Amino acid sequence: NGPAVFNIFKGELERVLGHWLIDIGSCGLHTLHNAFQSGESKSGWDLANILKSLYYLFKDAPARKEDYLSCAGAGQLMPQKFVSHRWLENVPVCKRAILIWSCIEKYVEKVNQKEFMKPTSRSNAVKDKLVCVKLEFFCLVASVLLPFLTNYQSDKPLVPLLAADLAEIIRCLMKRFIKSEIIDTANTCEKLCGIDILNKENHSIYSKIDIGLAAEEKLKGVGCSDKQI
Repeated sequence: NGPAVFNIFKGELERVLGHWLIDIGSCGLHTLHNAFQSGESKSGWDLANILKSLYYLFKDAPARKEDYLSCAGAGQLMPQKFVSHRWLENVPVCKRAILIWSCIEKYVEKVNQKEFMKPTSRSNAVKDKLVCVKLEFFCLVASVLLPFLTNYQSDKPLVPLLAADLAEIIRCLMKRFIKSEIIDTANTCEKLCGIDILNKENHSIYSKIDIGLAAEEKLKGVGCSDKQI
């Protein structure tokens, strides 16, 4: 039991040496991974299922792989495996999916034309014109979180920097969809965490929501209405 061991160690340290430890809770790295997973789930985009299905579509299926390569090109890259327990490690998986998506569409088109055998995949992601935009946004949010995970995978005394670094992550994400005047007035961690993100009055209008340059580029020519976007 981690908390029990911590409390015993903390008590002994204070009794013997007169010093005590600061309890900063459980591992922040796991918390951040879980927060990212929760955010993807709340979006309703089902990206996890899409990326898993993409990998298992061709895994242990040489015939399907041969069909795919026949229309995509012999040297075409294959989907990578989705890691369900380390979500932020799926950025390369996501980028690979974006890179090969046009080839996947060609493969699915030939399946629908009955030129290739129909697989048993449960995903209909190719029908979603915005799937690559969503995948780019997935990568964008991950890129905001990854530096924290890299820097804090360390034995260095980084606790004094923890609050400021977490506040910067929150600020970076919130300013993408919260009105700038509200973010600008939140000049302390307490004020920043006090912003009601569920209050639509605090939200920027949709045309000012910052989804990142890569996702914006993917939006061009997708043939979707303003409402869908």
